[in-house]
Amino acid sequence: GTLIASEESVYLELDEAAFAKLILAYKIAYQQSQFYAKCFLLNLNRLPTLTDLLPSDMMSCSHQLSPAHDKRHFVFMSHCKQEAGTEATLITEAMTEMISSDVDHARCELPVPVFIDSELLSDLNELKVAVQESENLVL
Repeated sequence: GTLIASEESVYLELDEAAFAKLILAYKIAYQQSQFYAKCFLLNLNRLPTLTDLLPSDMMSCSHQLSPAHDKRHFVFMSHCKQEAGTEATLITEAMTEMISSDVDHARCELPVPVFIDSELLSDLNELKVAVQESENLVL
């Protein structure tokens, strides 16, 4: 088709291969772009007519996210340091990799999907907050 601007505009063209290479180099940017794409398609499929021009109130997914999506961590991992410190760390690493690498996982975009109290907690006063900011608790 023909692109016609009805007012002064800026035209931006991306080299898709260069853009993909750049996004893949930065994990969080990659996850955020996936999340945005999922939201865009979800909103697009809800429109009565097919278009790629979404109203501005539909450009965000915040209205579609469950209360759990307000959380900073998918899992809070707590353990007995002396008896299970190594095992908890290995489980945390494995769970983090599984969640972060699964593009279909609803929480793959979290910077810290699994919070382990022994490694990521510098102040015990933050413990309650970390638990409250987690969707699930593993003991």
